[in-house]
Amino acid sequence: MQIQCKLIVVLVIASIFMVVEVVGGFIAHSVAIMTDAAHLLSDTSGFGVALFASIYATKKSMSTHTFGYHRIEVMGALASVVSTYLVTGALLYEAVNRFIHPTPINGKLMFILAVAGLVVNITLFAILGGHHHGHFHSHSHDHSQGGGTCGHGHQHSHGHGENINMRGAIIHALGDLVQSIGVVIASVLIWCNEGGSHWWLLADPICTVIFAIIVLFTTVGILRDISDILMERVPRALDADVIQADLQKIEGVVSVHDLHVWALKPGVPLLATHLNVAKEQDACKVLMAATSYCVSKGITHSTIQLLHNNAPCCIPAQR
Repeated sequence: MQIQCKLIVVLVIASIFMVVEVVGGFIAHSVAIMTDAAHLLSDTSGFGVALFASIYATKKSMSTHTFGYHRIEVMGALASVVSTYLVTGALLYEAVNRFIHPTPINGKLMFILAVAGLVVNITLFAILGGHHHGHFHSHSHDHSQGGGTCGHGHQHSHGHGENINMRGAIIHALGDLVQSIGVVIASVLIWCNEGGSHWWLLADPICTVIFAIIVLFTTVGILRDISDILMERVPRALDADVIQADLQKIEGVVSVHDLHVWALKPGVPLLATHLNVAKEQDACKVLMAATSYCVSKGITHSTIQLLHNNAPCCIPAQR
């Protein structure tokens, strides 16, 4: 609920000032101000998607979505990044035109809007910055199946993990803050040299180019995380080879195969594997040890199938 309240506040503030910058940037003929407004447009869409995702992700799982709706956060983050790239590309095109054909700019109005934008972006960053790391708490349950011997284990915990949309929103706000500082500097240069050499007008499109570079660098991490989730990569904090070797060391385990480690979303890792045990009567002990190991590695959801002589444990003998 705290995240949702913050997103609502920043969404309202960003939307109002975005309109102010669009009108003011048009009047001042400043592409840098319009860039800031366009980035705020991207931000408001990002904040809106993040708000929708944070609400929708809390819905309980259904028979059609047994893992729940956690990955809607990842889809929202991807949509936000793509929209930012589209807006940035359009503004870069306009900036190139300004390099070729410099346009007179109202330096005073640009400065006023730039300072106001800096104040707004500091406010947004302060609001969002208070909650930028995801967290999770867990309590596990072990379920055993079979007649007296454990053949299959399932352990899960309830947690929040890391909110990728919240992190994306903070990166947006940080990019806006850095950009606003650049726009303030550019507006001072243009205002102080108004009526002089037209070369000072190039400070306006230069800000847009710098902003595009900042966007590229600040979104690389988000795109990497999105790719990791959608490609079901082993979480970067874990090593599947180490996990397999450690499970192999558990007393009573003969072999480990079909090991899969992935993440439902950042901060929520999952594991599924098959363990061959030496003695079927040791299945419960092996299962408990393997489950405890998974918890120690921060894996909040694990499914472990125990086998004996490559056949599921607890299968009644065929007559």
